[in-house]
Formats: sequence, structure tokens, C-alpha cells
Amino acid sequence: MKKILGLYVLLIVLIFGCRQTYWMVSRGGNLNLYPYNSSDEEIVTMEVFVNGESVNIQDHSNRNTPNYQGLALYRSTGIYEIKVVAPKHNISKTEVFTLLTVKRINIEFANDENDPSKYVLHLSLEPSPNFH
Repeated sequence: MKKILGLYVLLIVLIFGCRQTYWMVSRGGNLNLYPYNSSDEEIVTMEVFVNGESVNIQDHSNRNTPNYQGLALYRSTGIYEIKVVAPKHNISKTEVFTLLTVKRINIEFANDENDPSKYVLHLSLEPSPNFH
């Protein structure tokens, strides 16, 4: 009975390891960031920091469909802090996450639902880099 249980545990660890390796190789990194602009602002500059290190400064246009040209990073497993700043609008958003459980982060610059003349940043942490 112990051998069968040990075999199941080994199989689960092997599947998890293969899955992580597949995602890392297919996406170009084990942490994938997808910033986009869905607001009425034509162009927005967003700067992304991971643990205080600037990893991306980019302009994003407000196309009808989100631009899913993401940024893939290689990071070791652990706890990270992501901070996104839209300097022109003086807004930022910070989230803390565990890289073991989060593989994809959608970053959206949008109009505030309560006051459309203001803007907000949304961070969506997802366990898989696969598109739905």
C-alpha cells in the first residue's frame, strides 16, 4: 500500500514538474505579464516593477481588442510583489503573490466604473499562462 501511495505522489510531482517546464519553455518564462489599455485614453504609459525592479515601461493604445503581446520573465519560485504605475495619471496598484501558484498576470488600465472620468488599474492573477 505504501509503494502505491509513493508511486502516486511521485507521479503527481512528475506531472507538476513537466507542466511547469512546458509553460516556461512555451511562453519564454515562468512569469507572464500582459498589460493592456481598455480605457478611453488613447495611449497610456505603464511601468511594471517586480520586487522593486523595473521590468517594463511601455505605451499601450486603446484598441478595440486587448493587445496580448506579453512580457515573459524567468524568476525562481517564491513570494513576489508586483507594482504597476501609470505616472501620467498618478495611479498605481500593488499585489503580492506566490510564483508557484501564479503564472500569468493581466494588467488593465481602465475607466473607473463609478466615475468614468477617472482611471483605475486592475491586476488579475491567474494560475495558468494559457489563454481561455
